[in-house]
Amino acid sequence: MPINSTVTPFHQKIQKCPVLGSLRSVNNALAELTQSSDCHSVQVAEIIRKDPSLTTRLLRLVNSVYTGLQTPVDDLETAVFYLGIRGIRHLSLSTRLIDDLSDLPGLTSDVDWRQLWKHSISAGYLSREILSLYGSASTSDMDYLVGLLHNVGKIVMAYAFKDEFAETLTWKTKDTQQFAEKEMRAFGWDHSDAGGEYLRLHGLAEEIIAAVKWHNNPSEAGPYAHYAAAAQVADVLVRYSGIDSSVEDLDPVATDSWLELDGWKILFPDNSSKTRIAQASLKSSIERIPMILQGMV
Repeated sequence: MPINSTVTPFHQKIQKCPVLGSLRSVNNALAELTQSSDCHSVQVAEIIRKDPSLTTRLLRLVNSVYTGLQTPVDDLETAVFYLGIRGIRHLSLSTRLIDDLSDLPGLTSDVDWRQLWKHSISAGYLSREILSLYGSASTSDMDYLVGLLHNVGKIVMAYAFKDEFAETLTWKTKDTQQFAEKEMRAFGWDHSDAGGEYLRLHGLAEEIIAAVKWHNNPSEAGPYAHYAAAAQVADVLVRYSGIDSSVEDLDPVATDSWLELDGWKILFPDNSSKTRIAQASLKSSIERIPMILQGMV
């Protein structure tokens, strides 16, 4: 679903935001290698070794998730073996993006940005799980990115719309959809619009742009509704797990309330065995989030 390209003051401010190398080209050498059919852990380890931040996070993540190991993993080749190629790609995406966003100048200290990174990584992990349960098999990282980036518009606001963002930090609403509606009434756009436009300027795939732009209203995302739906459900499940985004003051998420979301109904429209399996599996996935975060943030 194309994003409106009309140039307005809103678009002009977003165009002045820094271009992030991690969005334009995330770890080119690593991405090319890990998507190759002839990929070996030694080769992957050699590339990771050149990035101290990624190396630290990889070893920490493996030792956190695989707590039953008799001895800690302290070499990259073994860590790559345990985490797997896809896990390495997702760690790489998160590491570079978080580092880039953390370095943006002028972000307010009134927000716990580390908490937002935790929320975003958790949403990426769950959006991948949700889309797998839905049956949308992906050899790319689309299923992870739609969750990881769903709140990037909040960072755009903090950088390019400081007054508006500061105002939103004083608000309290029932849920994120009502929060976005309040942004729309106050500013004529919401954080999803800001995020979608920012990603469009970076040349990201239309699926990701649509998922970010419509994650609060996934039925509006046209052929990409399942991606937007996964981002919406992941966001709510992460908040249910106790990991808020620190940029929205919302009511607590009630148990099973996500079953009433438009996104859930798009993905799992009936009470079939597939839906029941998804419910059980996602509850298990939620329990794994603390271990993943301990290794990544």
